[in-house]
Amino acid sequence: MHRYYRLHVFCSIFICLVLGCVSDDDGLETTIALEGKVFPPSDYNDVVDSNGMSVDLNDYQGKIVLLNFWATWCGPCRIEIPALVKLRSEYESSEIAVIGVSLDRGPSEQVQKMLGEFIDRYNINYPIILDKNGSLVKKVVGGSVQSLGIPMTFIFDRQGRIYAKHIGVPRGRTGLDPYGIIKKDIEGML
Repeated sequence: MHRYYRLHVFCSIFICLVLGCVSDDDGLETTIALEGKVFPPSDYNDVVDSNGMSVDLNDYQGKIVLLNFWATWCGPCRIEIPALVKLRSEYESSEIAVIGVSLDRGPSEQVQKMLGEFIDRYNINYPIILDKNGSLVKKVVGGSVQSLGIPMTFIFDRQGRIYAKHIGVPRGRTGLDPYGIIKKDIEGML
């Protein structure tokens, strides 16, 4: 019995790593209603970064914005982050903004400390903002977020319109390829 339990746990973790931390892939596509969505949301301004400092999302207007929803406990997010770090270093910040949106929950001081350690560990070179109650993800995605998974990446053009979305770690024909696929999206807008 114990051997089968370990096999079940291993298979569950493997599936989560390959697909992303999602609960229902079919539900994802029908839940996300992106038509008419723009960045930044006009009626959303309650944003703080990983240091607790206020952030004005309007500062990103006129740029290509890569908005990545993630959490420290998400294994697939950890796979994707190095690709985002590499992409951030390849483009001018005046042209392209990479913004990480942490969905970690807990007391602010505890979450900020945890994020600070995580940012240092993964050499994250882009801003991380907090979305502890899920209000920003609801503004971007719309409707219910109960069946959504992470990582979730949305790419907005210079006019703030949705250009591309990726649920889970982006995969190409040869397997996981977040760097190549997201870079292709960005290059398509330059």
